[in-house]
Amino acid sequence: MVGNFKLYFCFWIFLFSLSVISCNKQDTSSEIGEKIINKNINIFIDDLHWSTVEKNKNFTIPIFISNHVTDNKLFLEECDCFYIFNSEGFNVDSKSTYVSFFINTVPLKVENKNIKFVKENTNIDLEKYVEISFNNFYINKNQTKAFLIVEKIGHGIRSWTKEVYFFKKVDDNWKFYKKELLLIG
Repeated sequence: MVGNFKLYFCFWIFLFSLSVISCNKQDTSSEIGEKIINKNINIFIDDLHWSTVEKNKNFTIPIFISNHVTDNKLFLEECDCFYIFNSEGFNVDSKSTYVSFFINTVPLKVENKNIKFVKENTNIDLEKYVEISFNNFYINKNQTKAFLIVEKIGHGIRSWTKEVYFFKKVDDNWKFYKKELLLIG
């Protein structure tokens, strides 16, 4: 009888260990969001308001990147963009929860661009920089699809856009597959 109890106890310890190991391997939503931002920074800056270049004589365009992904439900309610998200297989509405987190790092090299990343808004000529902020990161429950809203502001030309970028998980990698313009000004 004691031998059966030991075997039963060892079996439960083994199952518990497996569940802890499998839980530790799955990334948190914040980690996934930061990986998506870092891997796709080129995509986010490819169509920035490049006429800001004309105002910057040395052709180095400072880009102020917000280091915090926010949860901006007010924008979503004003935009009424839920049909765009839901047409991509998400089930979101005004009560949905989005992931907020701090971005710890941003790649300093950007393909074929001479760009200086700035984390703080100090010593920047407001006419000569572009601002990128991220908000409303959403990932579905089984962590196979996600979207992120990106706001781009060209201060030198006084224009801005809000776009949503869609991603899907393919072989443990997050791949960008679609972008939709939400607002322009």
